[in-house]
Amino acid sequence: MTSNYLIVSLVLLAATTRGHKLGSQRHARDVTILSKSTVNEAHKFHKENAHELTITGDPSELEAIAKYLSTSFKNHKSYTKTVCETESMKLSCLPGQGIKVVDAFYGRNTQEICDYDQNIPENLNCHSPPHSKAEVEKRCNLKQTCTVRANNGVFTDPCLNTYKYLRVSYMCFEEPLRTVSACDQYGVRIACPQGEIIKVNSAEYGRTKHNVCNSPVHKITTLTCQADPGRITEIAVNKCDGKQSCEVHTIHDVVASVGDPCFGVFKHLDVNYLCI
Repeated sequence: MTSNYLIVSLVLLAATTRGHKLGSQRHARDVTILSKSTVNEAHKFHKENAHELTITGDPSELEAIAKYLSTSFKNHKSYTKTVCETESMKLSCLPGQGIKVVDAFYGRNTQEICDYDQNIPENLNCHSPPHSKAEVEKRCNLKQTCTVRANNGVFTDPCLNTYKYLRVSYMCFEEPLRTVSACDQYGVRIACPQGEIIKVNSAEYGRTKHNVCNSPVHKITTLTCQADPGRITEIAVNKCDGKQSCEVHTIHDVVASVGDPCFGVFKHLDVNYLCI
């Protein structure tokens, strides 16, 4: 096996020919991808929350892969927050970003965090319930901000009479915003690559653009026709968020819910979304 390899971590991107790995992060997960592996496989691995990735192969491939990964993942920074039992934790990302939960722990495995009484030794074998991550995911994944309460009502009690804490690691995904449009009588079809899901950013229905759904049959008489964007976005979110593919129809979904904002005008439906 060649000694040439590429290491990608959340804080470091480097091509190297040295015979040892650079300092790995705590809880890091490593994998070796042989030279036949594609950039898509590397992309999928990172999407699955890897902290460190090692690619072994032809040195001529490393520079191209490094350039691709540095562009794709430059905004994927990991954050960790901790709160004591009964407190609330708020996770947040910048506008246009979505939360992806990496890990969650509710219990106690150290005396140093949330030490309620230093004179009373705590149970340090208080293991997190297996569904802890899922509880945080359903409250936070895909959202820009969310709040999680650290209590037994949310996570159940993994160990009686022990003062616990909640620790959550998460990432903020900032992917290119995509737009799809459909004319009246039709629907928009949205599909993300395998392993990714849809997050709707916004949606509009009406006639506000001249270069969309433009034909000699339907003359454009106004560019100020617009249904309530908040309600249109809500329809698209309910139909698509969290799915790998979906369809939103102008008549069956939009007009049936909000009505026609301007009779006799040939309209368009626009949905802006992310694949994360």
